[in-house]
Amino acid sequence: MISDCIKKIFDGFLYGVGFSIPIWAVYLAVSEYQMESMFRASEEIDGLDNYGLVFESQRIEKTDDSAYLLGSIANPTANRLSGVNLEAEFFNSEGVFIDKCWGKLAGVVDSGSKRHFKVTCEPLLGSYEKYHLRVTYAYSSDVM
Repeated sequence: MISDCIKKIFDGFLYGVGFSIPIWAVYLAVSEYQMESMFRASEEIDGLDNYGLVFESQRIEKTDDSAYLLGSIANPTANRLSGVNLEAEFFNSEGVFIDKCWGKLAGVVDSGSKRHFKVTCEPLLGSYEKYHLRVTYAYSSDVM
């Protein structure tokens, strides 16, 4: 009687393992396909300057100890981009690095669209003569 119960429990365990192995294999295959698709889409934009994004306009607003970079950025690529990080580097008249600031665009920059940005530099260390603004990261949210 006890041996019958143990045999039923053991058989149930084997059935469970037998069903879970194919389910696990399908899950791994689907996950691998999705990851490869995301990496492929991201690799398309990795080699482009500013990840393919174009600064359409930019201006700087200054206060005594801070600076605000304001402008718009366009996405002429075929990819939807998210997680866009902006970086501004400030230099003096001799070209010596003064300070660095970061900003991030919330949400998605759709293909063919334009978004406004603001990079805040508080406090800005030292006075500057020029700055350089660039995109340091963008993720393609297109999954093929």
